[in-house]
Parts: sequence; structure tokens; C-alpha cells
Amino acid sequence: MSVNSSSISGFGTFIQGIVYAVIAVANLGYVLWLLDIHTAAAARYQVLAVLSFVLVFSAYRGLDLTRPWAIGRVGSIGTRALWNWLVISALLIVLAFLTKQGDDYSRLAIVTWLASTPFLFILTHALVRFTVVRFFPKAIKVRSAVIVFVSPSAARLGELLQRLDTPRYNVLGFFEDRGPDRTGVAAEDASVLGGVAELPGYVNKHNVEVVFIVLPAHGSDRAFQVVEQLGDTTASIYYVPDFRMFDLAHMRFSDIAGMPVLTLTETPFFGADGLLKRLIDIGFASLALLALSPIFLIVSLCVLVSMGRPIFFTQSRYGLDGREIRVHKFRSMKVSEDGATVKQAQKSDPRVTRVGRFLRRTSIDELPQFWNVLRGQMSVVGPRPHAVAHNELYRKLISGYMVRHKVRPGITGWAQVNGERGETRDVADMERRVQLDIDYIQRWSPELDVRIILRTIAMVFRDEKAY
Repeated sequence: MSVNSSSISGFGTFIQGIVYAVIAVANLGYVLWLLDIHTAAAARYQVLAVLSFVLVFSAYRGLDLTRPWAIGRVGSIGTRALWNWLVISALLIVLAFLTKQGDDYSRLAIVTWLASTPFLFILTHALVRFTVVRFFPKAIKVRSAVIVFVSPSAARLGELLQRLDTPRYNVLGFFEDRGPDRTGVAAEDASVLGGVAELPGYVNKHNVEVVFIVLPAHGSDRAFQVVEQLGDTTASIYYVPDFRMFDLAHMRFSDIAGMPVLTLTETPFFGADGLLKRLIDIGFASLALLALSPIFLIVSLCVLVSMGRPIFFTQSRYGLDGREIRVHKFRSMKVSEDGATVKQAQKSDPRVTRVGRFLRRTSIDELPQFWNVLRGQMSVVGPRPHAVAHNELYRKLISGYMVRHKVRPGITGWAQVNGERGETRDVADMERRVQLDIDYIQRWSPELDVRIILRTIAMVFRDEKAY
């Protein structure tokens, strides 16, 4: 769940506009240098640089560099940033056509500049957001908030608000007329500041900036009464329908043909987000297959000498939307199980060969799955795919288990870098893994994928659960 609110000062918007504008102009200069545009010809690009600076500054100064990028989602920073750049690009092209100056510019230079600048915007946003959130969290304005009405969902909302990095909230407490016996929430889990009638006075006295009203869908009339009570305050007001679904993956509001709808389960990789992740996967997998080809050859020879054929082990797994795929690994066991019963690898498993133990310890046995990534069956980062037999077992035991299949399975994932790898001895082990997979789907961003990849590399020789 995301809460959009602006807390950027006038000076903050000015700085952000400057940052984006400098990136666009600096990239133009770099492209001209890269393509060796001569000094005599470069003068005509100065007008383009000044015009671009003004346009980018005006269009981008309201885009908060500390907020999640979330490309493809309606109203998100990423969607607005890319849309603004498309509009600016179209405007510059139309101006060149109307003034008949298009022939004065290098088409290669302009296309390269227009195509590469958005990637620099993304990179800069990721670096600034990571730096501010990690090292300067106090630089992000904290908004005071209260929650009206107590319920399990309201208590859950309070927890979520306190954990947000941007925007940041200080939840002061709750307002409720009923006692804990009727709300279903213990007094220590929801600090009640007073009755609902006391809300306006408290908001004014303590300069509360945001009020969240949590009521069931049929309580809209009561919510309207609270809004009227707050008419003499300057607080921002949010109505949160108490659907008791805060734990569902990727819940958010969107619209279809102008009608507001509540998305309960949906893939985060729909539209521009999906295209971005797929492009990253193709680029990363292609480079990995090229760079690792010598290792592939050496490992293939080692497997062939130690175990004979086959070199690769192929097993059926569930992929995107629960469709069956065939996943490839270097063979590390004496057996090749792929049926109704598949026994998980255990510590000191006698089925694992000496060479296989090293391959599994270093995760080298997983490298052939870059081919699955290139084919579009998997992603570099995502929930790890389980054997079909295990899927059929756990989908009946764990609520929401199949939500993890709303995205492509990954070579590595959020669960794996958080210690949930290897044998699942009981259902609780798998529940923790599934919860982390769903958490990844909810929190996905390009920055998160990069963090997972780096943590995976760092864990290669020190993961005690890799056996």
C-alpha cells in the first residue's frame, strides 16, 4: 500500500528541477563529445541546451527524488518522469520542424541523447534516493498523523505508516469511542488519544498534518461526518476502506475508464514496469552467458568426467501465472528426480556428488538458468521456482502461495538473500519464504533488484544453507 503526499519545500522543488535539467544538458554535451561534433558545429547546440534546461526544469521540479520511482503506475514519479520526457522530446522535434532547423543537427546525436537521458534520470533517482534514505533519513520531512477508529486493519495501517521511508509519518495515536472489547484490538496495540468528538480540537492544538479514517465500506456515511467535523482544520484527510486485506500482495487503487477500482492481486510488471524489467533481464542474461562461457565449458567437462551424461539436469517448475516451464541446472546429483515425488536436498545428502557439492555450494549449478531468462521463462531476480510436486503440496497448505507466480521466477530472490534458502523442514519454513516472495512483489523496484544481485554475489562462498 502506498500513500502519496507531497512534502517538498519550494527550495526542494527548485533543487530537484536543477538536478534533472543539469543531467539532460550534461548528457547532451557528453553525446556531442562522444560523437566528435566539431566546435564550429557545436555552437548551434547551445540553443538546444538552453531550451532543454528551461523545459526540463519546469516539468521536473515537482518530481521528488526521494520517493519510489514505480515506473508504469498511474501518477508515480517514474511514469510522470518518462511521460514528461516524451512530451519534451516531441516538442523539441516539432520546433525543429517548424523553424526548419532540423537539418542543422546530427540525427544520430539527437536520437542518442533522447534515448539515453531517461536512463540517466533513473540512475540519478536511484542514487539520490538510496543516499538520502540510508544516510540522511532526517532530511525527509516527517508528517504527524492520527488514525480515526480502531480495528485490526487500522492497527495494521499504523504499523505500515511507521515503517515507510518516504513519505515519513509519526503516528501519534488513534481516536475511538468504543472499548477494546468491541474493536478487537488490545489497548497496548492502539494508543487511544480520545473520543471522535475530541478529534478536531486535538488536530488544531497539536497541528496534526494528516488524518486517516479507517472504516468498512458500508461506513462511508460515518466517514463523511468525520470529514465535516474536520472542516475547521488544515489537516489532509485520507479515507481507508477497512477491507481487512492489508496483507494481500500489491493492493492499490487504480482506475479503469475513469472508474476507481481496488487492485487486490496484480503483477507489478504490467506495462512500462514489465518492459523495463524484461530489458534488464535480457541485457544481464546476455552479458552473463557471454562472460561465463569459459566456466560453462570447464564445469561441463568436470560433470562429464565425474558423473558421465547427462551434463544438465532439467526439471519441471511453475513459471509466470502458474504455467509449467523446464528449468535447467548443471547436474549435481546421482539421481534426476522429476515426478510426483521430489525429495529436497539435505545437508550431507548422499545423492550429491563431490563435484556437485561444490557446484551447489557456490550456486554455479544454477548458471544455465540464464538461458531460461533469455527465453523469457525466468527473471534474474524473482521468487525461486519450486518443483511441481512441491507446488502442488504447498498451494493447498499456505494461503496466498500462488501469488508468488504473478511474476516470473528468478535465479535469485529476496527470500534467498534473507536466509530462506535450502531445505524446508516444515510448513513454517515455506511460509516464511512465501511471505518474503510476496514482500518482494509489493516492494519491487530496479534498486531492489540490484541490491539482491549484489547480496547474492556476496553470499556465494558463505551461505551455510547452500547444500
